[in-house]
Amino acid sequence: MGRFNKRKTWWFGNRKSISIETSGWKSHPSIYLQVDGDERCVVFHFGLGFGIWLTFENFLPKKWYPSYVSKHGNGVLGCEKEISFKIHGGSFWWCLWKDDDSSFRTSWRKGAFHFMDKIKGKHTYSKTEIERKQFILPFLEGNYNVEVIKSDRLDMWPRWPKSKMISFEVKAGYYNEEKVWVDKGVPVEGKGENSWDCDEDATYSISFPGHPYRKDIKSCYDSALYFWHSMMKSRERRGGAKWIPQQFKDRNLEVIK
Repeated sequence: MGRFNKRKTWWFGNRKSISIETSGWKSHPSIYLQVDGDERCVVFHFGLGFGIWLTFENFLPKKWYPSYVSKHGNGVLGCEKEISFKIHGGSFWWCLWKDDDSSFRTSWRKGAFHFMDKIKGKHTYSKTEIERKQFILPFLEGNYNVEVIKSDRLDMWPRWPKSKMISFEVKAGYYNEEKVWVDKGVPVEGKGENSWDCDEDATYSISFPGHPYRKDIKSCYDSALYFWHSMMKSRERRGGAKWIPQQFKDRNLEVIK
């Protein structure tokens, strides 16, 4: 059965809204209450194959949302906290009202129990490169070069059958005159939830599985497009559909006709 996603939003005065979203049929088992002080929204979620999200924006007084005092003189900033219980990746994850950037090791209130590791044993893997290609990806401020590496991946466990798949890695950068790879990340707007991510960020590389886990990604070309689409979605979500890095703000970018 294929995936689906439906969303409906009702708007009220003073930028208030209520949204309900459903998705299936591959939602991981999870239940959580998430409060975002930056976006001023409250999200209730339940997932078990079929997932449902109920979001309330701008309904609570501002002082009720989680926040912290910036160490860099930026005043009081909103942050995200949640109460959650999730099962995915062969692990049981929990979070008891901790902010999203907290380390698992700093408190018992946020952590994970990797139950599949207990069953399968320690995980190891090997990769054999199949193909390597470069592509030019267009963004609003200009073009970025990426290199895609396609590999055969073999995952192994002491007490579990071996698993084979195709994997992809997409790196943003270029080879200099000495044929040495230089990282050149694609800029994105920071999340703005914490003192360390209020400014611009950048993505330098991503890795993900191909066949048989991602049937829509079969080639290096598919992987490059996936990287581009992922970056554009992040830019739109954090900064808007027309977001460009600060260093290009004063340039008049022409539209090709």
